[in-house]
Amino acid sequence: MDNNILKRINSLTNVEKRILDFINLFHEKEFDFSQKELSQIIYCSEASISRFAKKYGFNSYKLLTIYINKRIKEIEFLENSIDHLKNEKGFLNIYETQKYAVNSALSKENIFKIKLATSYIKKANKVFLFALGTSAKIMSEFAVNLKKISIHSIFDMDFHSIFPLLGTIEKDDVVICLSNNFNNNEIHFAIHKAKELGAKTIVITSNYENIFANLIDIKIIYSKISNLENLVPLSSKISHLVILDYLFNYILNSDKKYQYYLQKTNNILLEWRKLVILKENK
Repeated sequence: MDNNILKRINSLTNVEKRILDFINLFHEKEFDFSQKELSQIIYCSEASISRFAKKYGFNSYKLLTIYINKRIKEIEFLENSIDHLKNEKGFLNIYETQKYAVNSALSKENIFKIKLATSYIKKANKVFLFALGTSAKIMSEFAVNLKKISIHSIFDMDFHSIFPLLGTIEKDDVVICLSNNFNNNEIHFAIHKAKELGAKTIVITSNYENIFANLIDIKIIYSKISNLENLVPLSSKISHLVILDYLFNYILNSDKKYQYYLQKTNNILLEWRKLVILKENK
């Protein structure tokens, strides 16, 4: 299990590496050093600590300490959970499978491809989403999320209801196919037709084979884990969820207008909940 509080990044100076090592080797219950106290322990300037915090995306040292303390609690919780799982038959194997699935889905190569996919989606007039079976359930949430931020996504749980809409694909559209094995005739047909009509194509799959390479603009590949003890493909579901969640968040944070629209949709939900509560209390 990864017990590091902060991940190492490539652009750290030697002083910043000492700060990082001190944080990651910290094993107490609470990280309560002031900026001055930490600078004296590390033998560095307070300005070095401020620069370190900003490199990790925090506007101030105080926000960094809040994150560190939150992370300490998460690690403690995970360690306690894992100890408990050791006594439960099969549970630890499931946990290890899920952890591997997440790490595989978020490889350096996949993150690059997710960023590239984001640029395609931002430029698209329409985003067509295709998936079958369990994958379709996961894709449905992604479709709704895109709609919340004003991106025109087209999806239906019934694959054959959306299938005829392939005819409406245009040059500036994007087609995303989520398919574990990438061996469905329907998915293959969708990819062929999308490329024929000039759309950008994105495939998320565990299939490493170089099939239809000339038809796929971006292929995001995750590792499929075979576990004879579990007939349900846990790793594939985890990989699908992780990749689509990261893709959505990259899109969301790429433009303030998307954040604006998401806030508006959330405000509608809040208004509705308040209305329901008021009616229930009458």
